Amino acid sequence: QTTTLQSRAAALLRHSFANALDNVNASNGAGKTALHLAAEAGEVSAVRQLLVAGADTERRDAAGHCALESAHIAGHDNVAAAIIESIQLENDKVNEAHTQLMTACAEGDVETADRILANFPAKDHYAILNGREPESDTALFIACTNGQFDIVKRLLESNYDHVLVNQNTKDTVLHAAVSSQNVDVLQLVLETFPALIANSNCDGCSCLHWAAESGSTEIVKCLLEFEFPEQIIKEIDLLSCPPYRSAIDVNHGDNECRTALYRAASKGHTNVLQYMLAYRCLFTDGEMRCPFQLDVYCSRGRTPLMVAAYNQSLPVLKYVHQMLFRRSDCFSHSNQR
Repeated sequence: QTTTLQSRAAALLRHSFANALDNVNASNGAGKTALHLAAEAGEVSAVRQLLVAGADTERRDAAGHCALESAHIAGHDNVAAAIIESIQLENDKVNEAHTQLMTACAEGDVETADRILANFPAKDHYAILNGREPESDTALFIACTNGQFDIVKRLLESNYDHVLVNQNTKDTVLHAAVSSQNVDVLQLVLETFPALIANSNCDGCSCLHWAAESGSTEIVKCLLEFEFPEQIIKEIDLLSCPPYRSAIDVNHGDNECRTALYRAASKGHTNVLQYMLAYRCLFTDGEMRCPFQLDVYCSRGRTPLMVAAYNQSLPVLKYVHQMLFRRSDCFSHSNQR
């Protein structure tokens, strides 16, 4: 029986080598590749040649066994050791490629990124792009964080399987794009993954929180004025007005009940505050109003006006106070009518 297995392995091995690298993983009716047959037969030399030629150690036969399991079942420990060694070497290469790709993504080196991925089969791309652990850096996050538009565009065009939400922090690639303060990158990510606008991270922060705290009016404007698909638009309740229609709950509080407006006020970003309070969106009664609320208390019992006073930010304090006065005046007139 061993002689028969050796003959079958040798025949399939010769056939594979004769028909180019793409066929090295050709299988017979039982789903066995040349690597399976060589492993079952205990042919260490043939196994090594197949591994060098690119044989897939993860391919399973009709019984559900990979070549390593076939070697163990047949009692060929030397063959199993050779396969394990090959797997470890491949893992090391993939890990090194992952490190190199992160550098290329941070630096915006599209040519190097393309070359790294082209040197590996598709089965390795996920690990190269996203690492092997939840805390690993990922290509799309790194490219977005560093505002590398060309790399982000290439990664999204290539139909790769990307991690979109960090499993530890719950930050999304949209958070990363906001942090770059590159409007083009943010626009591109919004176009590709618009539904991520609803995500908050472990701190309860939405992308709008990050945008407001960054101090970039252009980033806040990009988020609020982006044309989201209709299926993402929802009706969001306000206490003093009818619901407004938006993909973003602009008054959503983080884990300390701080709104995006509060965070902009706490950082003294007057221009961001002015834009937010001038922003108008459609309410369900057909009116265009500003949806941002000025009187939302955080968990420390402070409103945006209070935090501006606490920080002695006179421009912010003056502007927020004026807006509160105007709104209360408008509310009084509407009640009289």
